Amino acid sequence: MRSELIKKNHDASGHSSKSYLKFFFIASYEWLNMNNDIKNYVITCMACAKSRGPWINTKHITTKSNNGIREVDLIGRITTKNKSKCLLVGIDRFTKRIETRVIPDKRVGTILKRISDLILDKHGTPVKVISVRGREFRNRKAELLAEEKGIQWVSLRLRATKQLAA
Repeated sequence: MRSELIKKNHDASGHSSKSYLKFFFIASYEWLNMNNDIKNYVITCMACAKSRGPWINTKHITTKSNNGIREVDLIGRITTKNKSKCLLVGIDRFTKRIETRVIPDKRVGTILKRISDLILDKHGTPVKVISVRGREFRNRKAELLAEEKGIQWVSLRLRATKQLAA
């Protein structure tokens, strides 16, 4: 009966996670080893196993000095009342400080100008800048900026970012 109850709720909720099922069941049910029963069902669910990506041994991106590694990325198109905009995000991997700037477009010149404002002019030149492999970051102008400032600019696939170790 318990396994049927778990199966019914797991499937009906779109193959939800262990933590969601625990939260759901705690409100109405309780039995001995409930957490283990839920965990075992979710781990052995074939639909979840097929959609789950391969396990990746992730490593933290660390640095031992201030301004050692900076990450940059774009979020958006964010639509406001009058215009579409993007959000440029910069993360200092040493202090974990996050800074953002709203930018009007994804043009290379706009992005590099904002990176200069957000990072280079405000905090100095980092040793390494990490970005995803979007056209906005992988282009000749970005290469020239990195070369001019002596920055190691690393562009990664989104999934590879999880595997990067400094």
